[in-house]
Amino acid sequence: MVLEHDPRPERGELPAYPSVPAAIGLAAAGTRASVRTWGYLFETICGRRARRFADRSLTTVSRNPMSSLHAFVDELALVYFDASSDVPTTAEFVRLEGEIESLIEVEVAAGLFDDPLLAHPAPSAPGDSRIRTQSLQGHEAEWLTFGSEWEPLADSPGRVRWMADRHNNVVRATMLRHADDEPRPWLVMVHGAEMGRSFDARMLRAQRLHDNLGVNIVMPILPKHGPRRAGGEAIRGTFPGADFIDNFHGISQSIWDVRRTLAWVRTQDPTSLGVFGFSLGGYIAATLGALETDLDALLLGCPAVDLVDLFSRNMPRLRNGKSRLDYLFGRLNIAYRPISPLALPVEIERERLGLIAAHADRLADPIDHVSRLWHRWDQPEIHWIDSGHVSYFLRSEPLDALERMLVGRGVGEIDSA
Repeated sequence: MVLEHDPRPERGELPAYPSVPAAIGLAAAGTRASVRTWGYLFETICGRRARRFADRSLTTVSRNPMSSLHAFVDELALVYFDASSDVPTTAEFVRLEGEIESLIEVEVAAGLFDDPLLAHPAPSAPGDSRIRTQSLQGHEAEWLTFGSEWEPLADSPGRVRWMADRHNNVVRATMLRHADDEPRPWLVMVHGAEMGRSFDARMLRAQRLHDNLGVNIVMPILPKHGPRRAGGEAIRGTFPGADFIDNFHGISQSIWDVRRTLAWVRTQDPTSLGVFGFSLGGYIAATLGALETDLDALLLGCPAVDLVDLFSRNMPRLRNGKSRLDYLFGRLNIAYRPISPLALPVEIERERLGLIAAHADRLADPIDHVSRLWHRWDQPEIHWIDSGHVSYFLRSEPLDALERMLVGRGVGEIDSA
């Protein structure tokens, strides 16, 4: 696609990204990671980060200099995302501008800005669900599969493109159920970006929760992740990514698919029902505070709740056209309101909500993400751990906190024997 003319010259100069060899780009990304880590360490030692936490009424941040190691691991993860991201061409940027404007028009016509809940009709329990046995890191587990049946809004941009991916139209979920078939609490776990593979159960410590709390667990794979993407598990997914319209559809379908999973779980007569979401899964789970008000527990770990903020902070550096890109992000903020947990109403009781946050999180800095949702949710229980985003599951403390928070809300119980 070649751009012959600029259809919106009044918005300013088109963004242009410098063209550099891959090796140089990777080295530059690594250098930026080192500089940002040193900046984090300086802020921690001098107390500036603690003051920024205090300004948002958050608990005092850890001043442990070793937390910079957690931050550096996160920065290395950002190098990976930076190096493997597709930079939009000028023609693609113009296409995105047009599609975002079209999406806003569709949303206005559908009344989504007046009532964002119209964007999230309640799905019914799937009637085509199938269950088969699978082996999961030496443990017996099950696959639950069913049709998604989600479709983008009529006339929305990217609709045909999104619906053409047949791999994405089937929801797959890993299940851990107790063999006795007795009524039990259920926990739905929602994974983060770049997950959705067979080892997620180990990373999310699902087996530990299953054994310790006596809960049945189901872990739906989000759209365009793992086996739900055309290229298979080994290739990086396209959602979330540089196509902002696909991201809108991906978030919308994720919310639908998780709610459809919840509808299926309710047919199993659970004694209680909880949801835990991590990172991107935290974003999806956070929207349930407006949509699934009968949950006994809604808990999030290191949630990323502002995708536009993440995009704007982690886009490659521009050669020119920053003001036009900033304008695009402003329009994107408007387009994303119906799917934003920071814009949706909070209908679930505060006592059922809970957050687990990492002081050194650099992928979704708690100052910009957790703090905003925490205030939006009227400051529910929050537990802080001295780790980063990537190192979250390398420690037992967040799992200890999650178990305690689930049991405190009636989702499972710890066997004292």
